[in-house]
Amino acid sequence: MPACFVKGCPHRTGQKLKYPNVTLHPFPKNFNMIKNWVQQTGQPLDNIDQLSQKILEGKKENSYRMCSCHFTIDCYMTRGSRTVLKPTAVPTVFSSNNQPPLYTVTSFKERLQIATNTEGASTSSIVVRVANRLHNVHTQTDFRILQHDQYCNTEHWFNQRTVATQTDPPDNIPGIVTKPDQNCLPCIRDSVPDHSRSNLTPQKRSLNKGCDSKPKRQILETDVPELFLPSPIPPKDPEVLGLSVGNTEAVTKQFTDPAYDPQKETLAIKSSYQSHHKFVDVLLTRDYTLERKFIVYESCLDKLLLLIRCQHHSTEPCCASIADIKKIMSGSQILVLLRCQNKHLSLHWVSQPVEGNTSVGNIQMAASILFSGASFKKVEEMYSLFGIQAISRAAYCRYQRAYLFPAIRYQWELEQQNLKKGLRGKAVILAGGGRFDKPCHKFYTYTLIDSFTQQIVNFKINEVGSGKSSVDIGKETFQMCLDEVLNMNIDVHVVATNSNVAICKLMKTKYPQINHQLDIQDVGKRLSKRLLLASRKANCSLLADWIGPITNHLWWCTKTCNYNPNLLVEKWKSLMYHIADVHTFPQNKEYPKCEHKKHRRKNIAWLTEQHKAHQTLQSIVNAPELLNDIRKLEKFCHTGSLEVYRRKIFKFFPRLVSYRLDSVYARTALAALAHNRIVNENQSTFQCSSKSTVQLGKQWHKIAFPKKTIGWHSKPIYKEANDDHLTDIMRNTFRMLQGECHHG
Repeated sequence: MPACFVKGCPHRTGQKLKYPNVTLHPFPKNFNMIKNWVQQTGQPLDNIDQLSQKILEGKKENSYRMCSCHFTIDCYMTRGSRTVLKPTAVPTVFSSNNQPPLYTVTSFKERLQIATNTEGASTSSIVVRVANRLHNVHTQTDFRILQHDQYCNTEHWFNQRTVATQTDPPDNIPGIVTKPDQNCLPCIRDSVPDHSRSNLTPQKRSLNKGCDSKPKRQILETDVPELFLPSPIPPKDPEVLGLSVGNTEAVTKQFTDPAYDPQKETLAIKSSYQSHHKFVDVLLTRDYTLERKFIVYESCLDKLLLLIRCQHHSTEPCCASIADIKKIMSGSQILVLLRCQNKHLSLHWVSQPVEGNTSVGNIQMAASILFSGASFKKVEEMYSLFGIQAISRAAYCRYQRAYLFPAIRYQWELEQQNLKKGLRGKAVILAGGGRFDKPCHKFYTYTLIDSFTQQIVNFKINEVGSGKSSVDIGKETFQMCLDEVLNMNIDVHVVATNSNVAICKLMKTKYPQINHQLDIQDVGKRLSKRLLLASRKANCSLLADWIGPITNHLWWCTKTCNYNPNLLVEKWKSLMYHIADVHTFPQNKEYPKCEHKKHRRKNIAWLTEQHKAHQTLQSIVNAPELLNDIRKLEKFCHTGSLEVYRRKIFKFFPRLVSYRLDSVYARTALAALAHNRIVNENQSTFQCSSKSTVQLGKQWHKIAFPKKTIGWHSKPIYKEANDDHLTDIMRNTFRMLQGECHHG
């Protein structure tokens, strides 16, 4: 019977009566997840990879399991009427009794003569995060380590015990970020054959016993790696965090044992620091994008700075208090210069990371304003009311041109490469539409969208010049946009556009191999405008009640014509019979009668052939220009997704604001990237039955009352938009700032 994988855990299968609330979960089917589960237990294992592979091979029998007591409540989700474990769940709850005992430092021979002074060996603390567990890790910082000391405790923690924890974490554990203290030196223990047993339990020590009373090995200054340097804080200063560092030269003179071999000690030190060097890259390559930022009041910052003692030690340590605090502002960054009472420059501190001569926080503030579609004027006013130091408008524009716009262009080019790979070898149907920017109409933007995936494939921006009509600008921009798509070796079969005369002529002459279709949405809008104007004529007011049904009839004809233009035209012409209450027309070959059921309503305002409105409507329905356009609707192509894209554009183009060409391109690219992320988002579903009586898994809807249609409607609610592309752009911005990425 399978038991829980964690040693010391009493749970196993067949104990449902004894432990009714405990479930034994099988290990996941992924090798990396299995390895992560095993490492999280912290058990001493010789070969984790071999054991993980053995667990993966035994998945058919599920011989290895882990009970639910080792998972937190947020590791579970509701699926139907059952509560199951999330696919990404990781065990984090383990009792300290399950951990192996701490390896204490032992010495087989007294090599060193211990000084009889009573200066305390100091410790410093860092925080290691392992999943959901936080441990306070204490690291030895004094070169006279593990000496007997009765006055090591500098904090007034009465009736408590000091706990020391092993600082060498297991290798390659996901979720662990270890930050070694630059000013401290970890304790060195004797070599242990099994290095995998490094996740150790705390060893309890008595009060005021900071170190072991037995003399231990000393460390040569030349054997210490350069990463761990002695702290500049002088000794015997309990006001400076209770830390002290001794003089290494005095320690090296105390090596009197002739049997002592420095080379062997060096090997022991290198083996002990081997795991620490593996985490140095994690520390140095910090992700500025995901790092948390805090708002700090100036008064609170001054209180913190006044606690610092002078760290000047050119001749002898200076422990004077701070007498002067000088702050230099640079946008959102603050530079602090501290001087002590002895006129020493005590501290030079910057609130933000600096790459080159540019503050990372200033760049990220400018990027956040641009990527969120906010107006700089409103954000500046908000910061001013809050009292937050922020960048100026000139700096905002400078950062945009130097870093943000190139990063956006680079991300859009990567998006186009991915779209090109996805469309390669497929017959593509494109739908296009253009728009002028407002309010100056300085630029015209034409966009092509894939009708199948509803994703933006390409867009082009053309500057409006003197002597150019809107028709010519639309044709020129469309040609540039389509030529660029064809140069990507994309097999374009159909292109749907509006009824621009110049574009229709261009498609017939330059691109005869491509089937040119018209946008049914554009044709329907033009038809509605004609009917509205006709309804305002004398004795034609009844046409106003038929505008909606006529446009719906056009959409129905296009959708049900089965790609047959002749059937499409006959269905459209049958409108004149139907509107006169005649529902059979045998003269038509492909559509001889209406497909709807018999009407039961008696108050329908039919338009007979003798009515003037009927004659006016007939001149519109049978117009040769409209019939030619309807023949180009048999593929049922429309630009409904472009309307969603245009709404997203309004987020990045605030009204009544004029932009330059580079800014228009960047903001249009941001809208295209955001549209491609949300276009295929699924509709939200109910996940918690306690908050609603609706069945679990059913889709969310909301009730709306649009003014245009005048009536209550049910609208779907979609999941929250995925904006991970903005994080990628932010990272590319920092790479350009660091000189790792160049883009014109």
